[in-house]
Amino acid sequence: MNKKVIIISIIAVILIAGGVVAFLFFTKQSSNFDPTGPPVAVVPLAADLSRDLKACTTVSKADVQSALGATAGSLQGPDNMGLISTKSGEQSQVCVFAFVTGGTINDSFNIGNAFSIEVFEHKDQASVDKDKTAKSVATVSGIGDAAYFFNTSTETTVRHELKVYSGLKHYTFTLAQPADQSAFSDSTARAALEAIATSATY
Repeated sequence: MNKKVIIISIIAVILIAGGVVAFLFFTKQSSNFDPTGPPVAVVPLAADLSRDLKACTTVSKADVQSALGATAGSLQGPDNMGLISTKSGEQSQVCVFAFVTGGTINDSFNIGNAFSIEVFEHKDQASVDKDKTAKSVATVSGIGDAAYFFNTSTETTVRHELKVYSGLKHYTFTLAQPADQSAFSDSTARAALEAIATSATY
């Protein structure tokens, strides 16, 4: 047996031994692995309350219930979802009055079956003007500096919105319900939202 063959044989033995050791190591590791493991800490969501745009005090709960009638018979909230900041430095705040119980900030307080208010603070008048011209909707007179009503329903959710501009802010009053539970047409939703918006403090 020449020297070359001996060297190749030694290398082969080392590789095989290494493979066996690696196999045994990983087999032991996997046998000790507990798929359930220790519980992973879940950090709950929290609303940013560093500033208040007064979304939850723009209208009273009583005025919302009065305008929405039986749909608001078990009205929840108001629940403050906190501040959201845009890349340009503008801020918004949403307040939710849910029609069903059990909501938390993790499911946006059941905002898909609720009346809600968003207060959005623009950085300047140019931002306000741009936002106004971006919509093609029905104009509503007599509320704020300008107001628009529109239907943004999907296949699963019936959603009506009334957007009111006042100074450098706009207020979006939204009525949303699952499609199979909707109690409002365009006309009745508009009347209800206009009544709420008329009672609001801007």
